[in-house]
Amino acid sequence: MGQVNLTDEHVDPQTERAVLATLSRAEDPARLYDDLDPSEKLFAAELQAFKDLKGAIEAGEDVPAAPEDWTPAQDPTGAVRDLKALQKRRRAAEVQEILSDGIGGQRPIEGACEDANDALADLQSDFQEGTAGALRYAEDLVPEVLSGAKEARERVQAGGDPLPGIRSGIDAFDEILGGFQEGLTIVGGGPGIGKTTYALQTGRYAAEHEAPVLYVTFENSPEGLTRKGLCSIKGLNPRAVRRGQVPLEKVRHAAMTWEEKTRRLAFVEGTADLTTNRIRTKAKRHAARFGADRCLIVLDYLQLFAKRSEQFERYTDQRERVQKAGNEIRAVGMSLRSPVLAIASQSRKGGNYGGDDAQQNETGSARLDSLKESGDLEYSADAVAFLTPPISNPDRAERVVEPNRAVDLTVAKNRHGETGRVELVFRQDEGTMMPEAKHERSDQPAGGDGLAPTDAEF
Repeated sequence: MGQVNLTDEHVDPQTERAVLATLSRAEDPARLYDDLDPSEKLFAAELQAFKDLKGAIEAGEDVPAAPEDWTPAQDPTGAVRDLKALQKRRRAAEVQEILSDGIGGQRPIEGACEDANDALADLQSDFQEGTAGALRYAEDLVPEVLSGAKEARERVQAGGDPLPGIRSGIDAFDEILGGFQEGLTIVGGGPGIGKTTYALQTGRYAAEHEAPVLYVTFENSPEGLTRKGLCSIKGLNPRAVRRGQVPLEKVRHAAMTWEEKTRRLAFVEGTADLTTNRIRTKAKRHAARFGADRCLIVLDYLQLFAKRSEQFERYTDQRERVQKAGNEIRAVGMSLRSPVLAIASQSRKGGNYGGDDAQQNETGSARLDSLKESGDLEYSADAVAFLTPPISNPDRAERVVEPNRAVDLTVAKNRHGETGRVELVFRQDEGTMMPEAKHERSDQPAGGDGLAPTDAEF
């Protein structure tokens, strides 16, 4: 069985020429080009002619004349819409071709199915993507805003969640932030402050209650995170489980609960060849699997991604790498209309962790410029928060029994609204981080069998 070529069946040279003729003969080609917003991917038969026209418009030069026998489109907007529909059919045909190659033996069937799944997720996401980068006039956006306001009002009246973003499970934090919204939210902190605990807890909660979650980990293995997560549900000590000090039945019970609550949570272990494009594709595929229109991407953590990914190896300065990585992962979130939660390390000096000022030593700081090796990332991020030892009330640290720790979660920047601070308790043995009231039943560390005094979930 030979290779199958189905994409050529979804090409309309006449419509492509009609659009090009319309643009080349318009009184103001540049303005019409902005209005129609065509792209190279729409042109299969006359791609070079489109590239020549596009190049001239972008350079401010006279556009090349179309051949005299090319008839302009009577409805240019409709013609571009038809080309977009054909382009999507070509994309769908590509998926079919990939599968046909696997069935016909031209390539391994396992690889063909994997690539076809990725291509299909890309296509499904394209159906949902908006018009980022397009020229849009203010008056044209009014109906869209009104429609969004109407939907939000109807959702509230029906008893739905008034927050526009994906909740983390910490109510006070969600109220400040409005939930995780599309774009990039950074949560920074010093060493040992509980950044991974917070990220995993957020991912589990969001996967259970809100949306599919893709957790990209460069520091911990997916197996280690799974152990930590299932232990946190039932108050087990991960180290005690690893050492065989916890009855197996208790571990199995925690595992069953974890499985029930995390069906929409997927892990990706960070490797050198993991680029933002691959993360984008995997997030699309993950969301499409559950029929969701958005997906929370958790990146743990940003500086390691910038350091290890081959995508950024051409940048010799680590600050520039981190800046580029942050900008690229934010672009992924914007293109998918989804939020990205990136965990980031905080410099010891900038965050006053082991700093020179004895009075501020170990008190922490929520300064935007304290993100480690971040360049100007704090300006491009949509929201920035910090996990620190108590800033608002240092006396809290003395009231919490070790190994538990009092922690502040401070929103230092919020493009969507307010800033503020939430007081939390980090239970290191259990792997939970919640408001102090959630822990008031007990402040004692886990017992010898690895069980905390309560089975409260985070």
